[in-house]
Amino acid sequence: FALMTWVAGTLGFDALTALGQLVFLNYLGCFLIIAIFYGGMIKLIARQPIVDFFRGIVDAMAVSYSTASS
Repeated sequence: FALMTWVAGTLGFDALTALGQLVFLNYLGCFLIIAIFYGGMIKLIARQPIVDFFRGIVDAMAVSYSTASS
């Protein structure tokens, strides 16, 4: 938080706006990779319904996300 405050105070709010756009585009890219690339692999290679597959792995994804350390 202190670094973001220093950046906003020194470089202005535009720097934080650019950082927010970068974060948004990163999440958008991750979503597109999951939807298009992984979805295509699940449908074409594994021959499984995409929605059922993602519903089945929700619990495993939640556990892996919540226990990941930085």
